[in-house]
Amino acid sequence: MFDAGLIGDIYEAAAVPERWLAVLQSLAERLGAQGSNLIRIGPQGMAITSTDGVRAMTEAFMEQGFNAHNTRVGRLMERGAHPGFLTDSDLHTSQELATLPIYAQFLTPHRADAGAATLVQGAGDDGLILAVEGFSSHAASRTAARQLDSLRPHLARALALSAQLRMQRLSA
Repeated sequence: MFDAGLIGDIYEAAAVPERWLAVLQSLAERLGAQGSNLIRIGPQGMAITSTDGVRAMTEAFMEQGFNAHNTRVGRLMERGAHPGFLTDSDLHTSQELATLPIYAQFLTPHRADAGAATLVQGAGDDGLILAVEGFSSHAASRTAARQLDSLRPHLARALALSAQLRMQRLSA
């Protein structure tokens, strides 16, 4: 499913951070998703970078306050030692997917209730979440998660390298 060109693009993005958004949008589109979010978590808080396919939706999500009770991120972090991608249906029951406000009031109406995400633990308290958002169904997100698991070692190494280079640039 994934060719050497995509893997090369992932490592190029590690060295040239401006490439991440294009690489992550391309990855989402190959899998049939709307786009991707890269979420940096650290002692100073959370920062979200979104690809074009989900940027407006992510901004609306934040503006409407849904991130304050984001069970997706919380539950993913609780299972942080998991070495792969987890889907919304892995992290929530079908009842929760139907009734939690984050889903019922925002994600489902925006066709973004089926996603797959992984946590890449950084140094200390830092972490990165890569979330591929907006699959057509929960079954599609589960299929994509298995495919993403094959890319996860490359993504994790490249994201960790990119974060390390970013910190070196900031301290220079």
